[in-house]
Amino acid sequence: MERYFILLIILASLIILFFALSIFISLFLAIFIANPMRVNRQKAFECDKEKGWIVGIEEIEFHEEKSKLSDGYKLHWNYALANNSNKFVILVHGYGWTREGMYKYGLLFKKLGFNLVTYDLRGHGDNKR
Repeated sequence: MERYFILLIILASLIILFFALSIFISLFLAIFIANPMRVNRQKAFECDKEKGWIVGIEEIEFHEEKSKLSDGYKLHWNYALANNSNKFVILVHGYGWTREGMYKYGLLFKKLGFNLVTYDLRGHGDNKR
């Protein structure tokens, strides 16, 4: 009888530990998703520059634009036109990054003769309500 009581205590302790860890992990993920680390435009540019990924970016003339969407949100974006080209590529950055982080890919597409469009996702870079 004593053996079963000890086994029951161990089993109950493991179940409680499992639920406590599940709650802790869930809270951590919820906080991480609700408050992500976001990089500003200058830091994104400097990071890629330090790594040598955007050597020659000065040769590309980017034009900054703002557009107001139907819901009133202001979208900030850049474009660079290639001479005599009707090919376009839209470069989209990752979560927490900015449109400047796409310049390294823009260099490749510009050499291939594409017109470039990069923009900040909602809540990233310059896009804030």
